[in-house]
Amino acid sequence: MSVAGCALAIGFGTIVASDADAAAAPPNWTGIWTRVGSLNFDPTTPGNKNEDFPYNAKYREFYDRIIAAEAKGLAINDKSADCQPPGIVRMMAMVYPMEILQTPGQFTIIAEWEGQIRRIFTDGRPHPEDPDPTYNGHSIGRWEGETLLVDTVGILGNGIINDHGAPLGEQVHVTEKWWKEGPDTLKNEIAVESPDALLRPIKAVKTFKRRTDIQIMEYICTQNNRNQTNADGVTGIELKKR
Repeated sequence: MSVAGCALAIGFGTIVASDADAAAAPPNWTGIWTRVGSLNFDPTTPGNKNEDFPYNAKYREFYDRIIAAEAKGLAINDKSADCQPPGIVRMMAMVYPMEILQTPGQFTIIAEWEGQIRRIFTDGRPHPEDPDPTYNGHSIGRWEGETLLVDTVGILGNGIINDHGAPLGEQVHVTEKWWKEGPDTLKNEIAVESPDALLRPIKAVKTFKRRTDIQIMEYICTQNNRNQTNADGVTGIELKKR
């Protein structure tokens, strides 16, 4: 019998790890990871470039206003400046590092930025029939070999796609495919549907590198927040006299 087929005495009982169990075990990506590339939806697009999305007429007009304001040095669609969570799509750009924690039945992503947490349930449960909308939605995943497939619904509408303020509609559905390339590179292909805003889904591949030299830091948005929006909804540094 191989080592994997031996009985292992642990604690008060005996756990038998079979060869089949070992073969079926998913890869473990627990650790700290940082993004590669820009903060755009497609990280291969330079950060100073605006991305073009297939908006319908209503959202095209809104996005054009956002881009025109940005050209004047004004950000008019950034709710995170008021410490609101960025939402799942923009969160996955990972401004700062993320930590992955894998436990039986759950794949957890902790983002340093805004202290956001995603819980991806891998225990076979379905989505709730009528989920309460949340910033990061309800995520379920399944392993196909060494690839993790994720489906997310129940996402709060009117989110943001990238750090230029590209808007999402009220209806949002996200699917992802995660896999590892080499010992220290993680890939995430993310597809976003927003049928009331986008004429077709958008897709990008994000790359993350393993980091063993850093830890996730505490992030308190309201502490020394100098980037609040003003009464006109414009983001900018706010300095107050004491």
